[in-house]
Amino acid sequence: MSLDNKLKHVGSDARMTALVDLCVNTTIGQDLYSVCFFGSARQGSVNLGSYDRWDAEDPAVMLFSQGQRCWDGPARSLRLRVVCGSEPVLLNLGEPSRCSYEATATHWSICSESDVESARGRLALLESNGGHSSGGDAGSGASSRAEL
Repeated sequence: MSLDNKLKHVGSDARMTALVDLCVNTTIGQDLYSVCFFGSARQGSVNLGSYDRWDAEDPAVMLFSQGQRCWDGPARSLRLRVVCGSEPVLLNLGEPSRCSYEATATHWSICSESDVESARGRLALLESNGGHSSGGDAGSGASSRAEL
């Protein structure tokens, strides 16, 4: 997909330009997964699909379609939920139904003002506890990664 086409998908939200030509990767078992925002998604050498559009019903979900056809089945596709996070990370990826994949990735460009305020509040709490967590949200990122 050309840069002009990628920027067309960004629309009027300039924050989303940070996703153009950016890829996130993770290894699950022996498989390396790679998802390039506004590009393609792969499981090793298998094409899981190319960016198609944002989901009209859920604007935090990118839809990838027209992936490599499964043996005796449909073409692979991917629903990528992009959530607020300080770094671009592919948190998880699964296949809830045959040849249909779902994943979650983080990136700062998707963060809302309320996400930033919430993070400031957690940071202030950590600082007031001398940098030690009281067991609140601090472990939630680790548990998400543990699912990999």
